[in-house]
Amino acid sequence: MATLTAAKASSPNGSGEGENSPSETAAQIEALWKIHSEMLADTTHAETGTIYARYSYRYQDSIIDQVRTCLEFASQHGIFVPLGHIYYDQARTGRHGRRAGLLQMSDCVLDKLVDTLLVFATNRLFRKSSKCLDFVEQAVSEKRRRVVFVMNGIDSQKDKSWKQFMHYFSMFDESASEMYVDHIRAAHIGKFERRQVTGTLAFGYCGKRVSEIANSKGKFDREIVIHEQEAHWVKEIFAWFVDSKLSINTIIRRLNETPNVPKSRKGIGQWTRQAVIKLLKNKRYLGQWDYGATEAVLLSSKDYVRQIERDTPLRSQDFEELQIISNEQFEKAQSRLLELKQRYRKSKNRSGSIDRPAQILNGLFFCPEHDRTLIVGGSNSHYLICPDCQLVSREHRPLCSYLRRDLALQVLCETLATVIRQDEQLIPQIVSSCQQAVKQFQSLDDSDLDELQRRKQRLKNSLNLLLRQEPESDDQVYDLESHIRERRAELTQIERQLAACKNQTSAALSIPTETEIQKYLTQLEETLLNVAHSGPPAEVDALREILFQLTGGRIDLYQKGERINKTGWLEGRFSVSILSQISREFSEFSNKNEEKSEIKLEFRKPTLHDPRVQQVWSMHQQGMLGK
Repeated sequence: MATLTAAKASSPNGSGEGENSPSETAAQIEALWKIHSEMLADTTHAETGTIYARYSYRYQDSIIDQVRTCLEFASQHGIFVPLGHIYYDQARTGRHGRRAGLLQMSDCVLDKLVDTLLVFATNRLFRKSSKCLDFVEQAVSEKRRRVVFVMNGIDSQKDKSWKQFMHYFSMFDESASEMYVDHIRAAHIGKFERRQVTGTLAFGYCGKRVSEIANSKGKFDREIVIHEQEAHWVKEIFAWFVDSKLSINTIIRRLNETPNVPKSRKGIGQWTRQAVIKLLKNKRYLGQWDYGATEAVLLSSKDYVRQIERDTPLRSQDFEELQIISNEQFEKAQSRLLELKQRYRKSKNRSGSIDRPAQILNGLFFCPEHDRTLIVGGSNSHYLICPDCQLVSREHRPLCSYLRRDLALQVLCETLATVIRQDEQLIPQIVSSCQQAVKQFQSLDDSDLDELQRRKQRLKNSLNLLLRQEPESDDQVYDLESHIRERRAELTQIERQLAACKNQTSAALSIPTETEIQKYLTQLEETLLNVAHSGPPAEVDALREILFQLTGGRIDLYQKGERINKTGWLEGRFSVSILSQISREFSEFSNKNEEKSEIKLEFRKPTLHDPRVQQVWSMHQQGMLGK
């Protein structure tokens, strides 16, 4: 009689499943099954069975060894296993339930297509003892199927105490797996302290081989080094975001449209919003590396692993030689991320597309009566309108006229450029403001920082309470939104101050020269005038940032003129300290309590003041003929 052990010698890789391809594994299983079917050819068998095997990198019992052992048991006990009922999962962890082979075996057993389930050991089904017990209990008690764990000696049909034994073995397997995790973590910490690769590296870094001896997975120890090509693009992304003030979406488009940009670490290869934001927040570019900052927690009910942030990382180390981004650049990026988190919202016009003027002015103009932003509307979506004003008759609307978007952008840019150009004391005032900011920064002590932390926590609690409130009327909705905006703006300011205090960089203590300020103001004025005369540029993100900074992010509109078609116009008003806003470009701790001044804008096209027009109109009113 042929033996199943003879097939082991014919295996090209022995029991080393790590080197077998799926086709090789399938071929070896078929060879084992042929011997099994020959052994049962002359005998009658009352039972049909199915086999499940699983292999993971951590536990080196091969698929072939598991299937061979189960088929030997089936041959000895007269259980015939069809070839199509041998299921297995290669290189899959037992923590998850979404495994192709496991799901197919489960359908086979629970649909009563077989009488017996054969498994090598309890830990081949699940790593969690509760899941293993639940599945077997359902198969045995509800479906009346026989379950056998060959290596554990557990047989639900032969032993009345099989439940106790299975409970013991599954609990032992779960404890053993946790012990292995501790051993692996200890080895990883040792590698981390030696600056060696322990997992997937962030974009901008790669591993340099430092050993000649491979581990059990066939991999070599590698030292973490900077990947020059990727590091170049890391610097580009920070420069686009911090210096050029580009939006996240614009950066994503640039990365995906440039052919020589390396792909992100994500499996899809394309750059996504999540990948760019994660890159901008990664402290490893400062040389600050953590190991074990998050913990993988299996959510059994949803069958997936979620990364939960630990209170403190398991290990932290500074590798100065791995720093790619300067501290100043990184802190500016974090500050802008905080601001964008509160400010930017998606806005689409009625046709569903977003154009450049809408992007620039979105969220900037307000109807003070309804305390809400204007949206795109009107003829061909060329205007900004208050949707609540459209719900009442024309004579009762707070804003009767529509605001043409191109005119609004032109008037706003011209007015801001004029304000900057005419203020002769602006440059020395900026220098003085920065000097005061440095003194304020140097005078801060631990009590001041504690007070900032307490204010931050109070604002967070207040904001959470506001977000949980359910308004009962439209007036309460607008009032609630206004309070939420105020709390968020104050919270962002405090978080910026805390970030600057935590990283006392030279940029926070520097005082700009008058030449530097003059150069910045000249460039700012030229930018505003170019937009006013030539329209918005191709990249609108930097311009939007400037307008929000110089106006404080809110311009209230008021109706002027007669409420007759084409006779009225809108007046814009905003209160802001131009000095304070521009000083922020040069100091994180600029004085934000500067006296504000109100600026008024008239959004209407200039009229022709020709005396002949008045004469013709007077003659017409006297009843004279046109000729």
